[in-house]
Amino acid sequence: MQALRRILRVRALLVIVAAAGGVVAAPAAASAQTTPLSSDPVGPISNVTADWQYYQPASDFCVPDQVLEIPSDTQDTQTGSNAACAFSGFAPADSGLYEVKIATPPLCSTCVRLFVDYGAIKPSSLGTYSQGHAFYRLSSGNPTYSSAPVTHSPNIKNFTNDYLVSPPGSAQSQVFSNVDPRLLTYAADTAHFAHTTVQGPYYIGPWYVNQYGDRIDGAYIDVDLSHATRLGQAELDDIYYGAAYNTDPSLCPDTLANPAYNDANYLYGGCVNAFGISSEGIDPWPGR
Repeated sequence: MQALRRILRVRALLVIVAAAGGVVAAPAAASAQTTPLSSDPVGPISNVTADWQYYQPASDFCVPDQVLEIPSDTQDTQTGSNAACAFSGFAPADSGLYEVKIATPPLCSTCVRLFVDYGAIKPSSLGTYSQGHAFYRLSSGNPTYSSAPVTHSPNIKNFTNDYLVSPPGSAQSQVFSNVDPRLLTYAADTAHFAHTTVQGPYYIGPWYVNQYGDRIDGAYIDVDLSHATRLGQAELDDIYYGAAYNTDPSLCPDTLANPAYNDANYLYGGCVNAFGISSEGIDPWPGR
């Protein structure tokens, strides 16, 4: 129980850091300007609803399991000869692969799919950008947006997806499944893959495999408009993200103490040393 409380405190702190500053909203005239703070630190955000099928994840695919896990994980791994791993682009000789089996819901009729493109990350004017763990939150001047706990790509995690904190069917799961839709906060990693068996099938990592077998660099979140209210002003309706992120894992205290701990994963917690927001917001309402 003490260990669980520590996990919750650490994850809650990271959520607070990712949400620092509260609502992230910029005047329309300034939305295209990039500053060291508003520099798309985990990549630009865009609306990919028109092509949502391309971004739909496969229900069975493989990713590498790369970083040191604390506590250590003894999960079963696959080789590239596994059918799902071959589908994911691995060679038969590849090993140490985690097979992801998650049935991700398709885009709902009242939802928009917002994609954060890790493949388009560029350094800010200060040379900073995410190179490891990141924790980001969708923010808007419109507080009525929500997202169901499982309507996102499988390479990011919220509290509901963390089976150690929120075991399926438990009282905690009921609580977090009601909190996560409005919290809109996710653990991620833009450079390395990490998965801990005890925390369920979701993982964090720079890409996932879509239903056509392509690797998609980035992550998406489906935002539901069915219970939202359109305010009618872009400055209020636009959706941004705020992110706490790791600019250089080699500078983190754990890595300085032991290079083997580079971007190490601590129950989906990790070293972060910078904060930034997206340079532009997305208006999710159709017809504008």
